[in-house]
Amino acid sequence: MNRAEPVMPTYFATDATTRWGDHDPNRMDFRAFTDHGLAILAGAGNDTLIGTQGDDHLEGHSGNDQLISASGNDQLVGGEGNDEVRVNGSGDNWLLGVQGDDYLYARGSTGDNMFIGGDGHDKMFGGTGLDQFFGGAGNDWVSGSSARDRAWGGADSDTLNGNNGDDSLYGEDGNDTLFGGNGADTVHGGDGNDDVRGFQSNGVEDGVGDFLVGGDGRDVLRGGGNDTMHGGSGSDVFDARFGNGTTVLSDANVHDSLVLTSLGLDNSEITMVGHDLVISSKSLTIENGANVGHIYLAPGVEWVPPPPLVFAAEATTINGDWAFA
Repeated sequence: MNRAEPVMPTYFATDATTRWGDHDPNRMDFRAFTDHGLAILAGAGNDTLIGTQGDDHLEGHSGNDQLISASGNDQLVGGEGNDEVRVNGSGDNWLLGVQGDDYLYARGSTGDNMFIGGDGHDKMFGGTGLDQFFGGAGNDWVSGSSARDRAWGGADSDTLNGNNGDDSLYGEDGNDTLFGGNGADTVHGGDGNDDVRGFQSNGVEDGVGDFLVGGDGRDVLRGGGNDTMHGGSGSDVFDARFGNGTTVLSDANVHDSLVLTSLGLDNSEITMVGHDLVISSKSLTIENGANVGHIYLAPGVEWVPPPPLVFAAEATTINGDWAFA
């Protein structure tokens, strides 16, 4: 899916606008205001802004600011500096970092939130709603919500964690690391040499089918269940060691490598079905499998199939313990 970064709407459900000067530090807490929202525009200092119970627009401008949503559908804009932006409650919020190394946090939110990191090395944490994340320039880190997320890494080398839910993750530019997590995820590395994984960042997989795409570059795709892995252009590595169920590898070519270490291949049967390579014990199917450049059964141990495997639909049985670490 192509990136289409949203534009925050201009609206103020307010009866008053408060402007601050450049005093340092500034702290203003409007949680006692329940009737109306406010637009609070800070100055050049290191400010702390806490919104009302209504729909607020909080803007930090320059300085290392802390913006906190109390309730309502809020817009929080960090501005320049290394800012901390936090939202709570059930509202649908916008969290913008703009510039600097920002911390955008919505773990206590049940709404559908929009995160835009901007420039800098940003960290973004979703809540329990349908959240969307947009990284920018810099090495960004995203931890998705417990629901269905969509995340785009942007430029540079990003880390995206889908966590729970049926997520869609796109690394875009840079050498990215992506974890689908639990659920039926779509994980696309994009440009660069990416590490694309269908399971959680702690290595736990749920056996639900993911769709993993490497994109351009020399990518590593690691299956974690009933997954489909598509390498794309470049010399890719398909790592099926985490497989648990039916794993399908598509677009394999002579420049790609297949890693089967720790898969438990004792007495497995390997067959050719048409142009596909099938390993029956783990239901691993490789489309156009005869074109795979290298198959590794252990680190540095390459398996060279006998001629019947390549030229006929005959079975080859692997004997021995191939459960290498």
